Amino acid sequence: MKRLMLLALCLAATALAVPLAALGAKPPSPNSISLTAAPKIITFGQKDMLSGQLKGPNNGGVTVQLQQQPAPYTTAFKNVPGASAMTDNTGKYQFTVHPTVSTKYRSVAKTSPNLTSDALTLPVRFKVTLGLSDSTPRAGQRVTFSGSCAPANDGKLVYIQKRTSTGRYRTVKRTTLQHSATGNLSTYSTKITIGADGVFRARVLHDSMHATGTSRSRRATVH
Repeated sequence: MKRLMLLALCLAATALAVPLAALGAKPPSPNSISLTAAPKIITFGQKDMLSGQLKGPNNGGVTVQLQQQPAPYTTAFKNVPGASAMTDNTGKYQFTVHPTVSTKYRSVAKTSPNLTSDALTLPVRFKVTLGLSDSTPRAGQRVTFSGSCAPANDGKLVYIQKRTSTGRYRTVKRTTLQHSATGNLSTYSTKITIGADGVFRARVLHDSMHATGTSRSRRATVH
């Protein structure tokens, strides 16, 4: 009989302990956090908007810290200075970023335990410009193609390309970026003989820090 009474008391104590513990328990953690970029790639000098949502219960009013890992991605993720946001009543949040090199980002929600989003890679492409000394040359005239690339990348190749009848571009000249005395950029200049109408562009291919950059197209109309 005593054993039965002791067993009953133990069961009753266990039943009471569960709700009592629940009263002091922290709210359950939301089950996921997302992070996206719009646009998904930017040109050097531009800003971008990162946004996401904390999903699950109690997802409003939660602090979210943005972390970064700049290219070439050999260091650990670190907090972005000043990049801390609070989720709204639907769990949404956003950040504005201005990276100078391609960068991986992730967000960390201060839940219990913390939740970390998947890493998001935001490529930063070279900013390439192109200008023609004469956009209406005579047939056989030599035209100067010149422009710049930012950030500076002295010695890197610039590919001058012409659009084909199929819409693809074919390289017609290569030249090298030179040091510029002003600004964080390199410049180039080369001459091309124009024999017929054409649409041209300049490209600087990617490296470990930046994505491939392409200038706006420029038309040469022979008269």
